Amino acid sequence: MIEAAGFTGALPLNAAGVFSREKSIKRGLSPNNSMKIFLAALILAAIALAGCAQQQTQQVCPQVITPATSPSGQCTEFPTPCDVPKGFTLVEKCEQRPEPAPEPEPEIDLCEGVNCADKCEGTTSLRGGACAEGQCEYANVAENSPECGYVPPELFGKYDFDTNLVFCEYESPPNKFVLFYQIRNRTENIPTYGSTIWIKVPEIDYAQQKTIQSRYEKDRILWEDKQYTYLSKTYKGQDWEIRNLDSNAALDFQLIYCEPENSTVESCTPQNGVLIHQGNTGILCRSPGQT
Repeated sequence: MIEAAGFTGALPLNAAGVFSREKSIKRGLSPNNSMKIFLAALILAAIALAGCAQQQTQQVCPQVITPATSPSGQCTEFPTPCDVPKGFTLVEKCEQRPEPAPEPEPEIDLCEGVNCADKCEGTTSLRGGACAEGQCEYANVAENSPECGYVPPELFGKYDFDTNLVFCEYESPPNKFVLFYQIRNRTENIPTYGSTIWIKVPEIDYAQQKTIQSRYEKDRILWEDKQYTYLSKTYKGQDWEIRNLDSNAALDFQLIYCEPENSTVESCTPQNGVLIHQGNTGILCRSPGQT
């Protein structure tokens, strides 16, 4: 039974099983209609056979990893041979590409930011420093350095200074303190020629020195040849000034005696000299107008 082009029924066949045109004509079918029905039947049969063939092909494709290279040379592994695109070449296997070498780590400069300035460690002097692998190495190392506060044992008790601050006054202008001292050495040891006495004001990083250039025996006033008149009275001794001031400020100060080898502003300290006197200008000094 065939359904096609509005016709339903069995086609008349002859003894050989061939469509009988003559009988069709007798049954009322024209030759053209019979041919159309025949062609339609052939087309339907061809479509059905093609679908079956495709279904059979998909069912028999093996599930095997199939490596193949593209025209550009890139190798890819496909799940089945049927998945290999056209134009790809089958190969035995895809060669593994070596992993790229890791980028070298940037070199670290261990000495970056390291300052190897001259310094003291205790009483040891370290000079001529240079950085090597992040550490400072010093070319000149001197132990028991006076620059670093070393005081020879013989200096302890060598001098005993008696200090008298005659007056301290603030002058404006020129905005400065004037301190006048009478200093006596109460021992038999004569202060060394060329030694110095510094006044230091750490708060404003100020210092001033006076140098001993005469021989002063026991109980004599240092710089006794220098005279200073204050409030109509004349005194013998030495004056120091604290300058570069913006106002009459209360400042801590020190008066320090140092031997010639420690007479620079950096090396003359209470640690390697003799602290003669210390005080505060706000307590010891007279402001203008005070009596």
